[in-house]
Amino acid sequence: MQIKLRPPGSLAGAIVTALSAVLLSAAPAQSASLQIGSSFQESSNKTASAPPVAGACNGISFCYILFTKVPAGKQLAVTQVSCSLSVSSGTAEAVGMYLGVRRNAGAVERFTMLVPGTMPSNQPGYTLVLNSGALQLYEAGDRPEIFVGFKASASTTGFCTIAG
Repeated sequence: MQIKLRPPGSLAGAIVTALSAVLLSAAPAQSASLQIGSSFQESSNKTASAPPVAGACNGISFCYILFTKVPAGKQLAVTQVSCSLSVSSGTAEAVGMYLGVRRNAGAVERFTMLVPGTMPSNQPGYTLVLNSGALQLYEAGDRPEIFVGFKASASTTGFCTIAG
């Protein structure tokens, strides 16, 4: 999974963005990854309130979205993050979001801040959306994770995709 960085606006970047939209709308199982040449993409709906163990994010003021560990002998450079998350309460406004690194059971203090937006929802609450460039580096054994903190308690479900 040795990932090479591509300049913003490149054809590869456009393809990655288009694939993110397709994966989010296709609703894959727990986690799906795709690698074409040196480009990598993974979509996940694995949530957690206490990583690295997956579990529901119900009635709490934060949620983690978990991805698979980087395999032995590989590295990963994430350059794009996309999310579509349903948040059950309109008062649970997102107040912080970042792409981080988990090594074994502990978080590594290395992260990229993300700025989400919102979209109307036909369900109670709202849809938190994100499609953002990023630069986060991972070594073998590191697990990418996205953290979202809310102003109030809510239940959170949906998908996020990382690409690089």
